Amino acid sequence: MSARNPGRMAALVLAAALALGACAGEEAAPKGEAPSLAAPAPGYSQEKPAPSAPEAPSYQPEVPDVAQLLRQSRRRNPDTVGWLYIPDTAINEPVLQTSDNDYYRFHDGEKNYRESGSVFVDYECTLGDGRGGTFSQNTILYGHNLGNPRGVKDDPQGERFAQLMHFTDETFAGRHPYFFFITEQGVQTYEIFAVAYLDANTEPVSYILPEYPAAAFSLLIEDMKRRSLYDYGVPVGGEDKVMTLSCCSHKYGSEKENPYQRFVVMGRLMEDGQPRQETAHLRRNGQPKEPDFTKYSTEITPDERIAALNWQNLGGGQMAEDFDALFKTLEENYPYLQSLEQRLGMTRQELYQKLRPQIAATGSDGDFYTGLHDLLTGTFKGLGGLRLEDDPYRFPELAGEYQARAGESRLISQLSALYNSAQARESYQKLGEPYGLIDTYRSVYSQMQYTKTSWDYRPAPARPQNPALPQNLRSNGNVQAGLYEDGRIAYIRIPDLSEERIGPDREFLLDFYRQAAGAQSVILDLCGSTGDSREYVDGLLLAPNIREPLTLRYWQLSRAGEQNSKFFDFSDPAWRPVSELPRLFWPGGGIGGFTHARLLERRVEPAGPGPGGRLYLLTDGRGERAARYAATMMKNGGLATLIGTCPASGGLEEEPAALALPQSGWIVRYSADYTLLPNGSCSNLSGARPDVAVDPAKETPLAACLRVISEGGGGFPQ
Repeated sequence: MSARNPGRMAALVLAAALALGACAGEEAAPKGEAPSLAAPAPGYSQEKPAPSAPEAPSYQPEVPDVAQLLRQSRRRNPDTVGWLYIPDTAINEPVLQTSDNDYYRFHDGEKNYRESGSVFVDYECTLGDGRGGTFSQNTILYGHNLGNPRGVKDDPQGERFAQLMHFTDETFAGRHPYFFFITEQGVQTYEIFAVAYLDANTEPVSYILPEYPAAAFSLLIEDMKRRSLYDYGVPVGGEDKVMTLSCCSHKYGSEKENPYQRFVVMGRLMEDGQPRQETAHLRRNGQPKEPDFTKYSTEITPDERIAALNWQNLGGGQMAEDFDALFKTLEENYPYLQSLEQRLGMTRQELYQKLRPQIAATGSDGDFYTGLHDLLTGTFKGLGGLRLEDDPYRFPELAGEYQARAGESRLISQLSALYNSAQARESYQKLGEPYGLIDTYRSVYSQMQYTKTSWDYRPAPARPQNPALPQNLRSNGNVQAGLYEDGRIAYIRIPDLSEERIGPDREFLLDFYRQAAGAQSVILDLCGSTGDSREYVDGLLLAPNIREPLTLRYWQLSRAGEQNSKFFDFSDPAWRPVSELPRLFWPGGGIGGFTHARLLERRVEPAGPGPGGRLYLLTDGRGERAARYAATMMKNGGLATLIGTCPASGGLEEEPAALALPQSGWIVRYSADYTLLPNGSCSNLSGARPDVAVDPAKETPLAACLRVISEGGGGFPQ
């Protein structure tokens, strides 16, 4: 970013990050730590307060019995952590929590896309053992208030937390002094003490921190009471636990005009035995503290706009040099160029002559960045793993991961050196400065067509529902496992197949394998599983379920260009010119752009005993590399019956190689290899073909599997 007006631009970047604040849980600017303050606010007691005077000591609010619904929701989705109920509203639903605060903004409890999302807990909050006393000091729940018309006006009849707007009616607020959070350990009653309009980053204390120093907590409570539409007269002490229900609002303008508006309902946890009252003893606050939106000013000058779009001040010649380096590298190393020409109906020379003048005419860093991104993932469709490394916020984490894994292989060592180079770190640090600004003010920077994933969700078609999972399903936070009632069918679901899960999951899985030793059928559900650890698959899924070594041989093909030679040692005798080899399978019947190939082998030694029953592997085509690899190994090793849809690849491919553009320092990823089995199956373009194909619009893989087991007498409980 240009230093023409560093103070102003820094403020704009901060405001841009804050615009993504606590509205339905999209995290605000880094929360940091709560301020350490010297003394509590006036009138605030750190001693446990006496409960507010009850209107009717014997009154007990009616709370529906949702225990069975909660169990069912948890079986369907282990991210379920509780149930929220607010009387006389539509809020009577499960509450989710995951490590990604953005996910449940646009997904329901079945993990299907839904514009209104779910109610969910801030990822930083802890829920202890499920009893309110073990929760975070401030447990924050988020939900959408989409507005009606959308983004324009609050509507208390809307979905999710739009229903909180009922509390703006004084009569309703008086008749509803509590809301309820229910876990498997029981019902928690929260006595409302504040109902308020806020801005996204409240001062003097942020309202979306899970823990506070004593003095900061007192300031939070005092500030929320000053902002509240009503004076509830409910004392809140330093030992209290509070719960914050937060959503967007449209009181101070439309979402487009002012995306920083929030509305909250806050309550303090009541102890068992404390008397309840039928109505709230409230009175309207004559002058509630108003939100401060001046700090989010979006007014920018032409100079600031230019600075935001030219954070590296690349000239046209530098951009052209980057493009030439990219094109030359692809021509010499990218083995999919022939396929790309066929798809685009253009030769590489025609493609170059068409694109280079456009690059030379690029007017800013932002245009160049967007143009590269759209070229690789749009025009080229990401063929062969082509993409621009485009997340500056995750870049340091990736660099650290590659550094830790540098000893694994020549390829990983080279990736570590590239990602940890001074140029790459500086380039992505600079990229991170305007990134949030460009994303938030995307209407101002209309030429910046690229948007972050969180803005890119599209409605998914309705999908059939899964059948009920085993009632005794248990989980260690990743693996879910259980037996259907008669014990003849074991079910295992593993959402994350990453390397860091091997240790935590090993004992849990091995223990369940012993428990399921008598099962006739074992269902391994890897639908949508993330992670790329083939070691996880080898050690925890394959080895316990084989009685003799499992071996799979496959071809790896590449193109021996200068860049690829950094990642693969083509002088190794194992690499042979493709001209010396038998005809290899390749789309279109030819070898394409490959020059060399070698025959590799994956071998897994038995380490049983596993559960012993017939294995069924479920796949929906969305799983990442480890899930695809599991399908390839189990199908070709005769170890399991595959049910579902074909995975996107065989999972045998290496991580994509990379190129650092010489002037901008931005990194372009591309697949330097192509793998396939000797019979031509399980390549980079298509994985193991299911034994039982499933139409996802009509049936889920689990439903199909249970049907197959039932029809074959495999133990499906009637």
